Amino acid sequence: MKKKHNKIIFYDGECGICNGTVRWIKGKKKGRNFQFIPLQFLKEKNETTFKIKLPENFDGIIFLSQDSTYLKSNAVIRILFELHPLWNILYPLLWIPYPVRDFFYDVVARNRHRFFKEKNRCDL
Repeated sequence: MKKKHNKIIFYDGECGICNGTVRWIKGKKKGRNFQFIPLQFLKEKNETTFKIKLPENFDGIIFLSQDSTYLKSNAVIRILFELHPLWNILYPLLWIPYPVRDFFYDVVARNRHRFFKEKNRCDL
């Protein structure tokens, strides 16, 4: 697959909060630097197209930037860094071990479909 962008965000295309976040990012000036691909497409094409090493049954955001892959909370923080320099104020969050950050990410992720039922569809 020829990469149109070197920054790809893989997100849950059936999640209201994920779709809202994608719209928010697209509305930012630097949001045009990203390509957005539903996670469902990645699961179908990963072995042949993207070749990203993922944990078994992975369900979370993925940020692919050049040759680096970021998952879950690391992905969220790195995407924010890309959007605007002011987000670098969050850099100290990276000092918190990722399992602790991902615990809170997973709490939101497990409940996202319950809280955002009316928007469980991909707008892209």
